[in-house]
Amino acid sequence: MNIQACGNVFSSHDEFYKPVSGSRAAFGESVISIYSVTSASFLSVNTDSVVYGNSSVQGNREKFAVITNSDGSVSFKSEATDLYLTVSGPSSSVTASASSIGTEQKFYITNRGDGSYSIWSNKTSTHLNVNPNSSNVLKAQWNDWDGDWQQLYINTIGSTSDKVIGVDLSEALYAQKKGVVFRDQNGNAKDVFDIFYENGYKWLRVRVNIEPDSNDYAMFTDLAYATEVGVIAKELGFKLLVDFHYSNWWADPGNQWTPYSWRTSSITALCTTAYNWTVGAMQTLINAGAEPDMVQIGNEINYGIMWDLGNVGTSTSNWTNVAWLINSGINAVEDAGSDADIMIHTATGGSWSETSSWISNFINAGGQWSDVDAYGVSYYPMWHGSTSDLSYNMAMLDRTYDKDIYVIETAYYWDTNECGYSGSEVPYSQNEQGQYDFLQAVKSAVSSYSDVKGIFYWGAAWAQSNKWLSASGWDNDDASRRSLFDDNGYATKGLTGLID
Repeated sequence: MNIQACGNVFSSHDEFYKPVSGSRAAFGESVISIYSVTSASFLSVNTDSVVYGNSSVQGNREKFAVITNSDGSVSFKSEATDLYLTVSGPSSSVTASASSIGTEQKFYITNRGDGSYSIWSNKTSTHLNVNPNSSNVLKAQWNDWDGDWQQLYINTIGSTSDKVIGVDLSEALYAQKKGVVFRDQNGNAKDVFDIFYENGYKWLRVRVNIEPDSNDYAMFTDLAYATEVGVIAKELGFKLLVDFHYSNWWADPGNQWTPYSWRTSSITALCTTAYNWTVGAMQTLINAGAEPDMVQIGNEINYGIMWDLGNVGTSTSNWTNVAWLINSGINAVEDAGSDADIMIHTATGGSWSETSSWISNFINAGGQWSDVDAYGVSYYPMWHGSTSDLSYNMAMLDRTYDKDIYVIETAYYWDTNECGYSGSEVPYSQNEQGQYDFLQAVKSAVSSYSDVKGIFYWGAAWAQSNKWLSASGWDNDDASRRSLFDDNGYATKGLTGLID
């Protein structure tokens, strides 16, 4: 998270992705969404009951129940209308107009062997196709299953209850110690950690800065502080994610500065220092009863880690250095006697090209990708595009890499932003309802993908910062507008936006 910083498509036309393997019978009576590459959007059933390929966000209108029939065919039932898809009418248009399964409502799903599928109509003996020249209406008008427009990606919609909902509470303990009173939805003053645990958050994330300069700029998050937070988390029953920033300062795409006492011209020496510090930090956490369940090796490391030796924003030749530095952290976690999962984190939530490029560069430079358990992305609409961009990135990560995936940072405004963001940068109202609606949309955008394990909210307790934040160089307090508590410490409606 940079605290100061204020239509991709698949390769063919109509590809629908199903992230798990299996025959058509394996769909059972699951709920799916269907993504059209022709229109770069999800199929939707509108009020006219015509099925269109023009919906940009997965939601109720984009979900279909798949019922397996006794003859091996399947039927699709729209959750929006409770009607079955039917092939009928002029030009074999597909509508949602039947209330019971019949001949016109039967389809066959063919696995093309590349992760995509073709859907064949039992009624017309043709394949479903999103026709880009007809308002993106879905039609059954092709009889060659191998045509580009007949490649379909089917996203199985999993229950959101199986997703991890976590929260970054790095500031919370310090804020409480400085006098901030947090209140739940009923106005009751409570410990902030209790509020989140009682509301269904299962994971807690805390950052660690190395030898931070002072208490200025929220730089109180040293190892001792993070350990104290970790003990609280474990005692309450949270799973714990520890985020090693490997910097005195904030680590984000624009700041990855090597701690002052670590600075050297030797990459070997820097790797050794990073390794030794990480081993010691892990042992400190373990001995205190705060053993992490997951560890981030760096934070938003789009352009490398521990600059200048690890800066790939100015010299791509430094990718080998980046790989060695990250490998040092990975090895240190294991050598400290920890079974914690390893996460890599980039701020590329809305860009598959940036995400895939980072992973490829890391692997090609000798990065220990096989030892990475999870990949996390930051997603903020003012920097990372639409929820459709996020969904596409998640789909491609899901189908390409066998890793757990997390939206490890996201947040939205309960009050007007202080950086001048407008238009598509703030696609929802900047109020409590808009904050809630945004989080519902993010949850919906990732719920389809089985490898996407969860979402974490960032800056949830960044409230009443006049009581605890010393940052004279900042000209705004934009982060407080994205807190899950208002200026009086009351929980916003957004507190349950990822839970409901």
